[in-house]
Amino acid sequence: MSGLAGLAGVILAVLFGRLAWHTAEVQRGNRRFWSWLLALEGLTVGVLVVLAKAASDYAGLVPGGWQELGMAAVLGWLGPRGLDALLMPWLRRKIPKEE
Repeated sequence: MSGLAGLAGVILAVLFGRLAWHTAEVQRGNRRFWSWLLALEGLTVGVLVVLAKAASDYAGLVPGGWQELGMAAVLGWLGPRGLDALLMPWLRRKIPKEE
């Protein structure tokens, strides 16, 4: 896949990842399914699609391939808070402290 088909695959992978996370929150009783928070998830999907495409291009993954779609789904499921919790400890070790 390439071009728009590859991008559509990434969009769907991120969308399904976010939908899985949102559904888990509904099942835990932390939110209702149909709410304004669901609309905000749409914005989150847009940002995560760009991030997933950038990360897969950086990693040299085949556009629209299974690896790219898997990365997109995982990034969608993690979302902004999950990425923050995953990446910040690593970034704190890599970025030198100012004195």
